[in-house]
Amino acid sequence: MTVENRLPHLTKEIDLRTAENAKLLTASLPLELLHRLEVTLQNFNDELSTWNHDLTEYAKALDEQLAHLDQLSKVWQSTLQSPELSQAAPEILKRVQSLIDSIGRTRQALESRRATALTLEGRVLESTAQVQTASSAVEQAEARAVKNLLVQDSPPIWGLEISNWREESRASFFWQASLSVLSAYIKARPTIFLLHAIIILILVVVVHWLRRGVHKWTEEEPSLRRAAPVFDLPFSTATALSFVIIAPVYSLAPGLLQAILGAAVLIPTALQPQTKSIRRAK
Repeated sequence: MTVENRLPHLTKEIDLRTAENAKLLTASLPLELLHRLEVTLQNFNDELSTWNHDLTEYAKALDEQLAHLDQLSKVWQSTLQSPELSQAAPEILKRVQSLIDSIGRTRQALESRRATALTLEGRVLESTAQVQTASSAVEQAEARAVKNLLVQDSPPIWGLEISNWREESRASFFWQASLSVLSAYIKARPTIFLLHAIIILILVVVVHWLRRGVHKWTEEEPSLRRAAPVFDLPFSTATALSFVIIAPVYSLAPGLLQAILGAAVLIPTALQPQTKSIRRAK
């Protein structure tokens, strides 16, 4: 069952995200960050809602199968106890009894599946309640942020020394929570990073291949010389382009990972002007 395999990872991520959110909400956050938290929680809620629906339908289907087996069992029990069958050959009696036993074993297996489905449904509902509570806290924070748009939300410059120790203490909590969420995200979605690496590799090959023809094109069309340095760093260019392609996949990534990826994009972007100046110096 897909839910049974994925639910532990999702519940762990929800626990870490809600813990991170609780610590983040102790500070005054910008509306943009609050909206991102709200979107992440809404996606959790949508996924849990889908799982709850699937588990409910699965439990109903199992109930129908159990009812059908009960009917079959009654029919064959009545058949086994009928006077006509008592005069039949022993082999027939054995086959009927074997069929009744098989129905009983099948019923036990279905009851076990149904119990598992109900347990999973209960865990899904618990996680849903947790997400809804976190969403309510974010909504309240958004309402306060809108209400206090014109209210001073940070200390004046001359009061920074007084509040430094508070900020440092709070930052340590933020880092601990953010690192925990990042670790859970990486463990739950390793294929995302593999896909990203494959995209970068493909783009490196493409940029390297295009590089061969760029110099010929610049000789024929001098206006293209300004774009030529981009192809002199295939890996940097491919890395920058890969983030444009795969950006939607990271839309629900933790804030720390998005900050790391944002910094990673700046590195190849910053290298382009340096390469261009080196070429001019030569």
